[in-house]
Amino acid sequence: MSKEAQLHEFPAVGKYRVRIVRDLESKAPASLDIREFVNPARGQTFSGFTRRGIRLATTKEIMELRDCLNAALSMLEVKS
Repeated sequence: MSKEAQLHEFPAVGKYRVRIVRDLESKAPASLDIREFVNPARGQTFSGFTRRGIRLATTKEIMELRDCLNAALSMLEVKS
């Protein structure tokens, strides 16, 4: 398992954590990581990040996600 450094953590979005992370074992640039985080509940013993999530490594990918979210907001008629 590779080690990573968390460079920044944004406010949680529901059960998801949004972070900027960097792999310490490679020279890859930092990535946007959006991942489910679980706390122990109802007898569960696991606490931490799950495999459920996405990692975006390029500006292009992040901009495409932004465009999808903007389109979803307009389709749902969410007002700010």
